[in-house]
Amino acid sequence: MCKTARNSALIMALGLILALPFQAHAVTYEDSFENCSYPKMVDLMLIRPIGFATALLGTAFFVMPLAPVGFLTVPDEMGTIASTLVGKPFAFVFDRPLGQCNSVTLDF
Repeated sequence: MCKTARNSALIMALGLILALPFQAHAVTYEDSFENCSYPKMVDLMLIRPIGFATALLGTAFFVMPLAPVGFLTVPDEMGTIASTLVGKPFAFVFDRPLGQCNSVTLDF
């Protein structure tokens, strides 16, 4: 029992150490999102896979529950819904330069 508690405490301590940020940057109101950048490896290994998963999730929500309801209720707004749930996440993953966090404009 004591060994299990010690191992659990060690695992939690290691998790907390790994969860702490390596660098902290102050962000103010005046900071611009147009000039920001990520380290390229963080973008490639962390942000892009999360963005891809978000794009797939948005596509799944658009195709099954939202598209049929949207066509029946607001057919004029389907381009906006598709852009928000499908287009922008895929553009964030595939059209954005590696390491940049600039927003990508879409024409639907």
